[in-house]
Amino acid sequence: MNIDKTIQELFQIIEERKAKIKKLERPNYKTNMSFSMDEENNRINLHIQPPETLLKILSWLKIQKMAFDEICVKNKFEYKFLHQSKTYEQWENDILMKINIINIKTEKAELMKDEEELKELLSPEEIRKLRVEAIAKRVKK
Repeated sequence: MNIDKTIQELFQIIEERKAKIKKLERPNYKTNMSFSMDEENNRINLHIQPPETLLKILSWLKIQKMAFDEICVKNKFEYKFLHQSKTYEQWENDILMKINIINIKTEKAELMKDEEELKELLSPEEIRKLRVEAIAKRVKK
């Protein structure tokens, strides 16, 4: 087995994973990420909460929605559950996206470490080849 070829394949996998991470680094939130359980404006900034707190908030919202929907069905009401003028699905989307972003920061750090380790394992010939390819890519722009 050719070590340089295996390393190149691993580099490709790392690049693909980094591309997926990049997409999540610019989220398109549906809410303003400012959450309150009451009407007294005791706001919680969801951007700075740990995943556990975000999951508790999402769980609380789900229970509220389920109770709301149950009462509507029981009484034949046709209302839609909203919290701070946003649907449960919008809150769910944003909270889960934020949790994924938090988790991705760890993955990104691991990928960078793996990439550095792989660079150290490349043969001098392969390093030379990669440098020439990088230069060629810049020149051909």
